[in-house]
Amino acid sequence: MSIVRRTFICLLLISTMTGGITAYADSYKPNGHWADMLLQWASHVKIMEGYSDGSFQPDRLISEAEFLVVLYRAFDVRLDNHPISTAYQLAKSWNHPIVGYSKPALRSVSITQGQAAAIIASARGVHYEGNNNIIYLLGNGMGSSPDATLSTFQPDAALTRAEAIQWIRQLTVAGMLDIKERPKALSELGKLPDPATAPKALPLFSTQPVTRADFDLIGNNPAMGVKLWESKQAIDSRFGESQQAGMIKRNQYSTFTVHYNKAGQVDSWNIASDKDHLEASKLFSTYKGIVLEKSTISDVLQQYGTAGYSSPGSAFYFYEEAEDGSYTPLAPAFSRSQTLNEKKTYTIYFSFNTETSKVDFIMVSWLPNALGNYDYN
Repeated sequence: MSIVRRTFICLLLISTMTGGITAYADSYKPNGHWADMLLQWASHVKIMEGYSDGSFQPDRLISEAEFLVVLYRAFDVRLDNHPISTAYQLAKSWNHPIVGYSKPALRSVSITQGQAAAIIASARGVHYEGNNNIIYLLGNGMGSSPDATLSTFQPDAALTRAEAIQWIRQLTVAGMLDIKERPKALSELGKLPDPATAPKALPLFSTQPVTRADFDLIGNNPAMGVKLWESKQAIDSRFGESQQAGMIKRNQYSTFTVHYNKAGQVDSWNIASDKDHLEASKLFSTYKGIVLEKSTISDVLQQYGTAGYSSPGSAFYFYEEAEDGSYTPLAPAFSRSQTLNEKKTYTIYFSFNTETSKVDFIMVSWLPNALGNYDYN
């Protein structure tokens, strides 16, 4: 994929997110439930829907069929117009431990935490039995909640809709990116991780502060970085002439791409780990030290927070500049109700390689640029 096309897709995603704030937020109405934010997230990323009366019933027990659909949707599995039957066909082909494929009457029976753990572990591409599934998940920081332990896990207890969403959110912030096939042979017990040494679970929705420097592209050589609002003349003097490409008229240099506003100032930049940005992974980082092909999802979430990680593979962070020059991390797009001050708002975006979990694309943009409002100066 060309860097121009990739940048266009990123800008389109940002525009879709910010343009759809109200619609997504209205899908679930917070009512003081402990899982309000989780349900807003699930509604926003379209992995869980309300019932015909508009209610989400978070304390209702979740069935195997519902759990399969929610889990698969959370990791971008397409379930077409028949989500339950499609989910079961996929689960069967992927050798996931389900009971409702051959016995459809059991699809509507509530699923236990132990059964859910077996399905999740299998979707991670391992084959364990019984409590070993729980040990595997806890040892990888993928327990049913941030504070889950072997002593608190209840394998025979039924799982509610809210608890299922909390668990799936925990999987995403722990770095799960996709659904895998379970091998036919049992996995080696010797490779089970020790829950006692599991990575500390990250908060499900957190933010971290940034400064003005966080919107600059930092060079290994201090003189070779790129500052937001820097002039084209200054950039060209250090990196040579650029080539303009695409309908969105971005200027491509050998190691990075920028967009200039009408005044000839940088209002957006991006780097990628591909042939269009040769050596970018060796030359640049973000101010917080995120490096292409080296930093992982975990690195980004620790430095920038988990709130902007709305779906596996992409992290969007929004910041509004205050009168005193400080920057306020905005709440996640799916729960944000305030009106953005476009001219004072910036976004930082990361995408991740699904095979390696490493960062493969970084973009910083003034929000009007990201929304396509190129007439602003």
